[in-house]
Amino acid sequence: GGGAAHSLANPLSDRAEIAHGLANAIVLPAVMEFNLPVTMGRLALIAEAMGVETRQMNEEEAARAGIVAVRRFFEALDIPMSLSAANIDANLIPRLAAEAARDDLHLTNPRPCTESDFRAMYEASFDPTHDE
Repeated sequence: GGGAAHSLANPLSDRAEIAHGLANAIVLPAVMEFNLPVTMGRLALIAEAMGVETRQMNEEEAARAGIVAVRRFFEALDIPMSLSAANIDANLIPRLAAEAARDDLHLTNPRPCTESDFRAMYEASFDPTHDE
């Protein structure tokens, strides 16, 4: 299944006319952050796979390093890392969140999502600030 990232990306592709792959890339870090409480081990493996030295980190630190590594990878590819950089109107967020909640792909997400969760992930993707 596609998980929350695809449920977030589908309305962006349909309503905001963003390429589906780009939409997934923009929202993926927010989805990873949302899923962190239930996917720390998997996110830590992502950090290792992306070349992050994790031996001196606890599992949560390694998981967060995985999210940062994914962001940096996308930035290195010159992918816009926010919905604002992709020229999305923030006023669309409530409508997009409602549509994302109706998209069944999120049912395979490791952590259940509500419409308010989707709204929060869109907001986090709109103008992300992150510690690195």
